Amino acid sequence: MTIEVLATGLTLIQDAGRDGYTNIGVSRSGAWDDLSYRLISNLVGETNPAVFEVIAGTFSLKTSKQVIVAVVGCGLIRANGIPISTNSCFLLEGNNVLEVEPNGDGPVYLAIAGIQIPKILDSVAQDTLSGLGPEALIANQVFEVDDAVREDFRVGSFIQAYPKTDKTVIRYLAGQDPQNILGKYLVQANSRTGIRLSVGENLSSIATLPSFPVMPGVIQLTPSGEPVILGCDCGTTGGYSATGVVISADLHKLSRLRSGDNLLLQKVSIDEARTLLSEQQQSIRKAVIRPSEMGAW
Repeated sequence: MTIEVLATGLTLIQDAGRDGYTNIGVSRSGAWDDLSYRLISNLVGETNPAVFEVIAGTFSLKTSKQVIVAVVGCGLIRANGIPISTNSCFLLEGNNVLEVEPNGDGPVYLAIAGIQIPKILDSVAQDTLSGLGPEALIANQVFEVDDAVREDFRVGSFIQAYPKTDKTVIRYLAGQDPQNILGKYLVQANSRTGIRLSVGENLSSIATLPSFPVMPGVIQLTPSGEPVILGCDCGTTGGYSATGVVISADLHKLSRLRSGDNLLLQKVSIDEARTLLSEQQQSIRKAVIRPSEMGAW
């Protein structure tokens, strides 16, 4: 059974990313919106599934036979032109055309159960900085998919309540540079490699530092006083002072920011960060409803 890509829009292949390779200079990469990714992993019922991360434009594909599909995010989803609810898992019949078009903050994630994509260093993630990962998607590209049955327990599942999130507040832990970066900023530019913010008041940085290890979420300060938040496709080392690191529960918000957005940097304690992550993980576990759990209609 196969699916054929008809139009790509701005779409990447992603999964949870590459762990364990930073010692050889390979960054983690992976899904930009890790909250949506964790939700779609639960929805499609697979550990570390390969997904299509639709960032902009319209991604469309055609099926040769029926497949099980899950979609998470804010977007327009159509099967043969008929609207389908997002944040759901459904059976897409053979010879159908599926279209996915983001129309809100952040990417839309599309998972196809049992899709077969070769891994590179244990991951299918496409790293936009290094170029590591599968080749860029092109029209007429074909993927093999495992057989699907209508009676599969996942068909008809949905997310009952998307975890609440406020992209205008980014919480962080203090870093090695003690400068106070609390306050409001304007987003100047955003990509998977990082976010550049407006110049902060009374902020400055040493022009050059010996390179040191960094990771997604690290907040660095340029010599001109502009905070830069490293994204999921950042490098593994950096030379600007590190003033903080975004907490794990807020990393997904970085994918939802756009140039011109206002945000507030808010410092929290390590205990608060742990509590916020635990609460988020609980909400993800409870979010998916299966047909077997809904009882008789």
